[in-house]
Amino acid sequence: MASGKALRIPRISGRKEKSLESFVLSPDGKWLLFLGNDGYLILLNANTHRLVTSFKMNGAVRAACFSPDSQEILSGGTHGEIYRWDLRTRRCSQRFQDEGSLGTTSLAVSDSGRYVACG
Repeated sequence: MASGKALRIPRISGRKEKSLESFVLSPDGKWLLFLGNDGYLILLNANTHRLVTSFKMNGAVRAACFSPDSQEILSGGTHGEIYRWDLRTRRCSQRFQDEGSLGTTSLAVSDSGRYVACG
């Protein structure tokens, strides 16, 4: 990313997605997170481009972001639920409803990690 050149990553082994346009890079540059089909979040090592794990949420995933320390992922989608994924345990640590949401399309975490903005 620092060089400004596009790098094509071949198909991820074990995944059916043919096209992965939406992704998020972790603040520390270690992780690359793709928003896959059917509610899947696909986590790759940013250096090796190898699959680390995948997470599954209800509905379709539309937005995701990393915590400032790159230890957690927040994701949201069509059902208006926000999921907090712990990368140490690779499990969902919290799930809550975004009140009044018709579907989450963007997420952000404050620099302190204390606040989450959902849109």
